[in-house]
Amino acid sequence: MTTTIEVGMLGLGTVGSGVVERLTRSAAKIEQTQGIRLHLAAVAVNHLNAPRTVQLPIGTRLTDSLTNVVCDRKIQLVIEVMGTVATAKKAIVAALNQGKAVVTANKD
Repeated sequence: MTTTIEVGMLGLGTVGSGVVERLTRSAAKIEQTQGIRLHLAAVAVNHLNAPRTVQLPIGTRLTDSLTNVVCDRKIQLVIEVMGTVATAKKAIVAALNQGKAVVTANKD
């Protein structure tokens, strides 16, 4: 039996693009070995019309609102790859306060 985890991501730069590629490339193996399907439900970016080097999976919502991702009741896991300190911290705290698990690649 496969369990689906709804994922929201904050940021889609170099690191975020790499996360999307890795999730896409490894999806079948993760599902087969762990019984988990990671569904990238939404990604928050600064500029909706900026050129992207990665193609988002079908059905992934692109938004310019961190709040739309962090407060989405369906999203269970938030991946933060924004790279700032203050804004990222606020988003992480908000996600945790919403009861979501958080993964961050923020070195700041």
